[in-house]
Amino acid sequence: MDGYFEVRVHGTNSGANNAVLTFFLVPPNVSGLDGTTSNDKRVFQALANGETQLMEYQKEKWWTEYQSQ
Repeated sequence: MDGYFEVRVHGTNSGANNAVLTFFLVPPNVSGLDGTTSNDKRVFQALANGETQLMEYQKEKWWTEYQSQ
């Protein structure tokens, strides 16, 4: 697939309703599903309407911001 990887995660618990989530893992310097090339590793999620959405990585130790509030 054009230098990126397709990953399918199958839901197995009752809340997942046997749904399949599809993600596309795009390495650095590879054109992603949005047509852009980046120096970063990127992850896109396939949405139910057929579109894809770029997901943002969580910062390291993201929970520390919430513990201080």
